[in-house]
Amino acid sequence: MKINQRLGLVWERISLRTKLTALSVALIGILLAVSSVGTISLLRTYLQQNTDTMLIQTANALAHEDPALLEARLAAHVVTLPRLPSDYYIAYLDPAGGLLIGLVSSASGNNDVPNLSKMTSDKVASLRGLPFEVDVFGKKGSASLGTWRMIALPLTSMAGSIVIALPDASNVALIARYGAIGTGFGLLLLVLSAIAIWLTITSALRPLREVERTAAMVAEGDTSQRLVEHNATTEIGRLNTSLNTMLNSIDD
Repeated sequence: MKINQRLGLVWERISLRTKLTALSVALIGILLAVSSVGTISLLRTYLQQNTDTMLIQTANALAHEDPALLEARLAAHVVTLPRLPSDYYIAYLDPAGGLLIGLVSSASGNNDVPNLSKMTSDKVASLRGLPFEVDVFGKKGSASLGTWRMIALPLTSMAGSIVIALPDASNVALIARYGAIGTGFGLLLLVLSAIAIWLTITSALRPLREVERTAAMVAEGDTSQRLVEHNATTEIGRLNTSLNTMLNSIDD
């Protein structure tokens, strides 16, 4: 027997109540999944846009600074950095990509920084001042959130470039936490929906049990049985009216 035929036989053995409940819950599950994916995509886009805004503002503010004087000017509060998160990396590079000065801030004490040895002036110019993603080895990331989100701009006061990098760990953790919470709520909603749909369908199909009971008694010879009249505009009402008419004809 073919698999399709076996599945068809199994499907036929399932009660109508179970079929309706399963199809309804499946539809709700699909809608919840699509909604969750769309929300997470919007959240990822929002977080990345915020990160890019901070990168662009910081790079524009520091591209005019002399790297040899930056630390002293920062200590004297002559230069004020834009509002950066607790973790960041600021690097001034020479035209060949060599590190002139690097400023690292890490709340966790992890001072890993991306490899910028290939960030030459030609490479920086080809990036056109757009934020991008790299891993700790300096390899450009994919469309998803990578290890570092950074921006590179040419210096205006001397030859070389400035790189501002922000780790994406906090964004990735936030998205993962949101996904876990959304999954938990989604499963809870599915369970509650399944219970509510099962009870609703059970209540809606209860008149069919009366039809089944009446038909069994008529089959045993008691043709005096009649079904309770319901609103004629409903399916159950029309069914009961038709069956009562049939039973009246049998009695006649």
